[in-house]
Amino acid sequence: MNLTSNLRNHVDSSLSIPVYEGSMLSIRSSSRILTATTNGIRYKSASSPQPRQPIETKWKFGKLDKKYECNYCNSYLKCPVQFQECRHRVCSSCFTNLIKKSQSCPTCDQTISREKVIVDNEFQKEIHNLPVYCSNNLNGCKWEGAFKAHMMHIEECEYTLIDCVRGCGLQYQRKDERMHIAKECLKNEIKCEFCNEQIVMADEANHLTVCPKFLVPCPSNCGIKDIPREKLTNHLENECKKHEVSCPFSDSNCGFKSLRSEMPKHLKESPGIHLNLMAKTISVQKKQLEILSELIEKQKEHIFALNSKVNSIEKQTSSQIIWKIDHFNIFLKIGKIQ
Repeated sequence: MNLTSNLRNHVDSSLSIPVYEGSMLSIRSSSRILTATTNGIRYKSASSPQPRQPIETKWKFGKLDKKYECNYCNSYLKCPVQFQECRHRVCSSCFTNLIKKSQSCPTCDQTISREKVIVDNEFQKEIHNLPVYCSNNLNGCKWEGAFKAHMMHIEECEYTLIDCVRGCGLQYQRKDERMHIAKECLKNEIKCEFCNEQIVMADEANHLTVCPKFLVPCPSNCGIKDIPREKLTNHLENECKKHEVSCPFSDSNCGFKSLRSEMPKHLKESPGIHLNLMAKTISVQKKQLEILSELIEKQKEHIFALNSKVNSIEKQTSSQIIWKIDHFNIFLKIGKIQ
């Protein structure tokens, strides 16, 4: 696999992540979107989990008959209750809200009473027996059956999108769980294809912004596009023909700067200027050396004077004091008797 060929895209910053055709990053990114951030590049799932939406019911005979709809919530009737006054129905939960506000039928505006409402269990059974397709039929599920069985089927349907059981943030169809965990889960450990370090897949993009072996293009656009990041500084300072460099005689106050490829021409055309600059530099350095030599001599004299003082002090403090005791033997005998 040639990682350095067919550079797909890059920018001037050496910290950006160019993606090479055929690289593992390119393969893993095929189902994701690489999104630029202030810290580099991060993965964003093309199918990022969204807040759970109500499960869409796909009625087998097309649009649901109006008699099965609640005119208060505009959905199918759930645990329907019927008004005795007008025989219309609403969901039991909708009735609770309705009676607090208007106390009139949402279908015909007739006044209704809390006491004249019945729970319509038979109508509920009729709704439960309506034929439906699986909500995932467009994704490949061929199931069809009674509406009552639909919710139970959805909980087991192989085509239902579920969140990663390992919490990586991606979604997949239930039937693809093994493949996701084996190959796509962002919690999986992978080996960096550049430095061989073991990293978590979710951290791959961040790792590549600091990986020392990652191949980056020259920021000076010299044409080289496969420089290991750890060698980029050396490339710019010593090799890049498009990198601006200072004249080798800059220490002698030559202020000329140019691309590295143009520097030989400057050196060839300016030997006299450089010679004069070097002569001035040598003259200045010679004077500085003379001043330093004088300072060194003065320091030597000062050190010699300090040594003399130290020797004098040592003679005064290192003398021995002799204590003479008269009649020592007599005192010694008295001490022994006592």
